[in-house]
Amino acid sequence: MIRSLLIIIGIMMACPVVASVKQQSSYSFLDNRLLSHIEKTRSLFIPAGSAGFAKYLRYTKDKIPFKLQQMQGKWFVATMNTNAAALYIPMIRAVGEINMRIKLYVNVPGRMTVRINGKNLPAQPIINGWNELVIHSTKMGFKQGDNEIILFASPKSNPEIAWFMVGSEPTMDPINDILTEKPFYNKTSNQWIFSEKWGARYYISIPKQASIIASGLKDGCSLVLSGKTDDGTVLSGLLTSENTSLSLSSLADRAAWIRFSVQGCSVMELSTLDIMTPSIEKTISKAKRPSHVLFWIMDSLRADKIASFYKTKPKTFLPDTPVFDQLAQHSAIFLNAYVQGNESRASHASIWASLYPVTHDMFSRKTILADRWVTLDEVAKEAGLFVSGVSGNGYIIARRGFGKSWDFYRNHIHSKSGLSGKSIMNAGIASLTNKNTQPWFLYLGTIDTHVSWRAKEPWFSQYDNAPYKGSFVKYASGVDIGKIATGKMSITKRDIQRIRALYDSNVSYQDKLLGDMLTKLTQWKIRDKTMIIITADHGDELWESKRVGHGGSLKETVVHVPLLVHYPPIFPTTKIEQAVESIDILPTLADVLDVPLDINWQGVSLVALAQGKHGTYPTLAMSSQYESKHSARMGDFKLHIQGGRSPKLYHVKTDRLEKKNIAKTHHIALRMVSDPLWLLRTYNRHWKKSRWGNAANMFAHCARDFGE
Repeated sequence: MIRSLLIIIGIMMACPVVASVKQQSSYSFLDNRLLSHIEKTRSLFIPAGSAGFAKYLRYTKDKIPFKLQQMQGKWFVATMNTNAAALYIPMIRAVGEINMRIKLYVNVPGRMTVRINGKNLPAQPIINGWNELVIHSTKMGFKQGDNEIILFASPKSNPEIAWFMVGSEPTMDPINDILTEKPFYNKTSNQWIFSEKWGARYYISIPKQASIIASGLKDGCSLVLSGKTDDGTVLSGLLTSENTSLSLSSLADRAAWIRFSVQGCSVMELSTLDIMTPSIEKTISKAKRPSHVLFWIMDSLRADKIASFYKTKPKTFLPDTPVFDQLAQHSAIFLNAYVQGNESRASHASIWASLYPVTHDMFSRKTILADRWVTLDEVAKEAGLFVSGVSGNGYIIARRGFGKSWDFYRNHIHSKSGLSGKSIMNAGIASLTNKNTQPWFLYLGTIDTHVSWRAKEPWFSQYDNAPYKGSFVKYASGVDIGKIATGKMSITKRDIQRIRALYDSNVSYQDKLLGDMLTKLTQWKIRDKTMIIITADHGDELWESKRVGHGGSLKETVVHVPLLVHYPPIFPTTKIEQAVESIDILPTLADVLDVPLDINWQGVSLVALAQGKHGTYPTLAMSSQYESKHSARMGDFKLHIQGGRSPKLYHVKTDRLEKKNIAKTHHIALRMVSDPLWLLRTYNRHWKKSRWGNAANMFAHCARDFGE
């Protein structure tokens, strides 16, 4: 039965697809060539001097084991930063024999030992100058999935690696000047070059109704596609002419490795090799910039607490959020929005300045968001708006870098004003008195869903009406929650139920405040002229993984936040599944207000994505825990990494609380997420999505800017 199914899939893919609807390119294999795994006669060939070498690395914080994109003579190389350096290479099947070639240069003769998956192979001598090591062993082999290779070199030798080649039967043909000739990609003509000996493999996500097309095909010459998914389904098919495509629809929403090779000719030069999907571009009215902007950060609000942020409403209990639900019917809802930090300082800084945490470095209590970064309030001021803000988060003050262009600003912790959301909202409204009809920007930072948690009625009594005699009758203080988090205070299951009800009542309370604010906009007769952006700086764990609060993990409950944008003239009603990042909010605001994007911003405007102009290929969103741990969401999967430790992978579409680590059984999905994640990690300080695109789906500029 299974064999029959595989044959049917192969036949389906080999048939031409007649497009009945308008198609758009969702993914370019050429533009994403830094994610490709080059193959020479079915052996994995790794050009260490390429920027794409980053996808094979694993390291802690910024301790990169190699200095990348160096030159030794005419060769591009990666130089080992220490006497030991590791890389992790993917194998699509277990290999009994080890056959490896390494091209390297040293100034000092010595020896090199290679350790594969924890077992050392015999040391080999290395001479001054260029060396080509040939390693062969039948006693141990590579496993399917990722394999750890550690190189140990003699002191002061500082090896410079040109390439690795690994396979069960790698050819011993001389490679000569391959890295200067680039036979697999021609930069001048912008073409992938496939031949009888050279091909490429990718780890990708397959969208719904996807197909693959290519241009540059010649008569009698076929592009051979083969691959596999984690569930064992085999892909096979041919592209034989410009008028054919290969359907991937039967494999939708799955990760797969796909290999491209040539049949019937010695060389094939392709100028297009794309994944196509049906066009989803939205037709909207003539764009008109808003006169007013309401930007609301609801501190510690989890996305999974609001029904609107599910594609399909779950059957489990959710707090009442009727205002959110109604507003969502006319808004752009980003279902998978992620903050870049997991606590207030780092996350707010990323929102405020469109920077990844490694760039703004806002981790400690003493750090200040540097004056050189262009921030939200400055963009609003440049757009000619009256700029007002009221916050209950103690960190968000001008002397910490959060605001240089306020016309009015008040922090209710420092001014000792009321900390309820109503007090903060009313102060914001009051700041616009006699200015409500002139263009304005209003930032509200409410903290009701942030500890301390106070019961809000009538919701609290509805969410927990059972008898209770514990310590949290109608209040859970931040001090007590801190004691619980550190193990200094014990807690019962009934206490947990009570505290969750406290939190949920504040979700509904803030929803009511949103309704009051919308009523005010209607009274001012400016609601249709106001763009509304609602998000959070992080969420909170509520004992789903035996923790409470934030800052302690990168679980969905902490880093997955709501993001709603309401302004129908530019943002059509839609629910967007691609992962987005909070650093994208500021470029979006600037785009809508016709303010030039700042050269330092690392995010990208979400206008094009909301209007369906980028297709349906999944994007990657990364979160950081003080730069010691990272997580990334891509499609249905989420990956957790901590340096070279074993990664953890979760299918968050069905495992929202991240209980089942599937890294050992889903090697392809693991690589699909880890390849772009480690590329982003390695070049994180320089990555600007407006120019390079998303690390999982790059623009043409990215590889070109790296000289490739």
